[in-house]
Amino acid sequence: GTTVTAFLASIGTNVNARRASRVHTLFNIFGVIWMTFLFAPFLQLVNTIVPGDIYAEGGAQFLPGHLAMFHTLFNITNTLFCSFFFKQIALVVTKLVPDDEAGMPTTYKLKYISATLQDTPELYLLTVERELSKMAIIISDMFGRFWEVFNNPKKNMTEEIESQKKMEDLTDKMQVEITQFLSQCSLDNMNKVSAANVYSMMRITNELERIGDSCFNLMILAERRAKWDMELDETSIQKLFPYVDLVNQFLRFIRSHLNEHVTSENLAVALELEDRINRMRNILKQSAAKRMQAGANVKTELLYIDVVRHVEQIGDHCLNITESLQQVH
Repeated sequence: GTTVTAFLASIGTNVNARRASRVHTLFNIFGVIWMTFLFAPFLQLVNTIVPGDIYAEGGAQFLPGHLAMFHTLFNITNTLFCSFFFKQIALVVTKLVPDDEAGMPTTYKLKYISATLQDTPELYLLTVERELSKMAIIISDMFGRFWEVFNNPKKNMTEEIESQKKMEDLTDKMQVEITQFLSQCSLDNMNKVSAANVYSMMRITNELERIGDSCFNLMILAERRAKWDMELDETSIQKLFPYVDLVNQFLRFIRSHLNEHVTSENLAVALELEDRINRMRNILKQSAAKRMQAGANVKTELLYIDVVRHVEQIGDHCLNITESLQQVH
């Protein structure tokens, strides 16, 4: 059951995640094969180690302890056996899941399997936390790519735009799948705290997706600047560096606090970052307006203002995420 769950959860994920699920599957298949031949003596070994004879009259009462020991011994023995074949297993898994040339999954699925007696919906929230962390890494990468391209413009940016678009599409798919997954979680029996966490996670998912949208829009602006030969003076560019750095700090902040409760002290840090970003946004927009009044190229300065606006919006989304994290327990 857990093997199938891990396999389904790996669908649409990156190469390493899919390989890990295949290793898990091979590990269990190998264990079942050798256990088929040694089942009877293995049962006798467990019966010898654990007090209480399950074969005697009334031995059913000892079954839980024997089952626990059987499972423990099976895992230990299977791990020891497999440890001699790590290289071979790695080769098989690499052939089963070859390297993804694009480096980015083209599909994304987050399969929800209704909670059983041994599972609870709350456990599935841990899966969502892992997926939100992946999403946060993607948007941070998108923002970094924009800034790299903006500072090193070139005429043909088709490759950069396509790459950014793939990541933006991926965040869209993740938003849909994670939201549906959380909706399914809410249909199972959940306590009030977990139900509130589901709502907060939905909001966080939406905010992360909007950051992805802003990052793609920023890449489009970077392309437009290069395509139309929009030359910004060195002073204007230099003023963007501390502004962008503040947003990078905010992105790192939410990544480091994404799967934990945000304290009042943490929220104060986030509010300070947001305030500094807003103040710097106002200064940059005023500077652009003054340059236009002095005769600077209007289209270039309007593009500059658009960049400032989208960067500031990312800060807004980061603050919304932080506020939602304060509601997660």
